[in-house]
Amino acid sequence: MFNSKSKRLGFFGTILFHVLFIIVCFYTTMGSTLILPPEGIEVQYMPYEKINKAEETILVSKDKVVDEVVVDHDELVEKLIQEKTAETVLPTYEDSLTNQDQNPEKEDYISLELEEALNKLNQPKSSQELFNDNMEDTIVVDDLELNDKNDGYILSDNRFAVMKVKPRYTCNESGTVVVRVWVNREGRTIKAEAGVRGTTESASCLLSEAKIAALKTTWTPYFDAPEIQIGQITYNFYRN
Repeated sequence: MFNSKSKRLGFFGTILFHVLFIIVCFYTTMGSTLILPPEGIEVQYMPYEKINKAEETILVSKDKVVDEVVVDHDELVEKLIQEKTAETVLPTYEDSLTNQDQNPEKEDYISLELEEALNKLNQPKSSQELFNDNMEDTIVVDDLELNDKNDGYILSDNRFAVMKVKPRYTCNESGTVVVRVWVNREGRTIKAEAGVRGTTESASCLLSEAKIAALKTTWTPYFDAPEIQIGQITYNFYRN
């Protein structure tokens, strides 16, 4: 097989080359596969199942805490209610009578202004004091014939007729005419409606003259009163 010297040298040279090549490759790969120690902070990951168990434990503990707080609050409220019920004592009939005796009701006193107004209402006035004398054959009855209703002029407790105009009487009919009036704060009659409830004679001439006289009537000014107050005037027509 190896007859010549050159073949033997070539064979052994080839083997030596491969051996050297294998040795070089071995040492080269050892340097690259060396595992270096890890750098930085080591993080340990927990298994997924353990995390769920931990969360369930936390939730259960929170539910228990909430239940305990609710129970404690209910017990506290119940305790306060019991204490309040124990402290509350209903007064007896004897206690009520004693309190009434100790606190007698104050008597109501009538003010001086109200007394003067009532006295003015109760003072009788004649027809000559109530009306202007324009007609000789027309008479309007005084307040004694009008059931003490302030001589037929009614507006409010503290407002009275200042100027009372006597209506003309040109009709043959006789009877009572009631006029509803609207009065402002200055005491002026701004509207009148004759023939309202209480009227016994609805002749047009009587209604017309009664309305004219009512519109000329003036009243006591009262600026604390409502903007418009409604009253009434009663005229009684008859001949001598």
